[in-house]
Amino acid sequence: MSYVVVTSQNDGNLTSVANKSEIRQPLLSHFLVVDPHPLFTDALSSLLWQCGALSVRAVVEHTEIIRIARRRPGTFILFNASTPGSKGVFGLEKVIEKVNAKSVIVILEQEDIALENFCRERGVGGIVSKLHSPKQIKEVVKAVMAGKTDAAQVNKPLVDEENDRVQLYYKISKLSPKETQVFAHLKEGRLNKQIAYDLDLSEATVKYHVGNILRKLSCHSRTQAAVIANRHAIFS
Repeated sequence: MSYVVVTSQNDGNLTSVANKSEIRQPLLSHFLVVDPHPLFTDALSSLLWQCGALSVRAVVEHTEIIRIARRRPGTFILFNASTPGSKGVFGLEKVIEKVNAKSVIVILEQEDIALENFCRERGVGGIVSKLHSPKQIKEVVKAVMAGKTDAAQVNKPLVDEENDRVQLYYKISKLSPKETQVFAHLKEGRLNKQIAYDLDLSEATVKYHVGNILRKLSCHSRTQAAVIANRHAIFS
């Protein structure tokens, strides 16, 4: 069996080398970490190496995550939807949709029952919170690596507001990639003319996408849609 030892850190990506004389961890799995906080990412990376990681890489863009995971079967993804550039809930949904959902572990900044239940219903492998201890996080990671269902995978009861938010997450996940781009601009309060210029589209096309967004989200106006996106951190 080969083994790895962390030798250096370069551009946020951990570097490893095979060396049987310096045994640390068995080669088991690749990990991608999507999180906005470097200190947490570093601490989490250390835990993953203890769990038996072949490589640990920090990634942000969901399309890059999908590309890497498809190129390396058996890759596990720890995804924090609040990470800038990750496209938030939409990016998370696309990752779950394009790769094996059981290989995805969702990272929560704080308790979010609505997001937890949405993720469970989408079949993710596990859910961890930054409020959890290192031991708890390691237990979830090891369970997911072993193909076991996370012990916390039990839907929690929702109040009406939380249930509405779960439904909102589902609606967001059904937007097309182009609608998502337009919605991200709506979030910033931009006009159709400005969005058309930024995305190199005609105003008529932007108007068409805006109409679809409002219909899919059951919103009466673009202002309401923008408020929803900002309130629930739909796009990061």
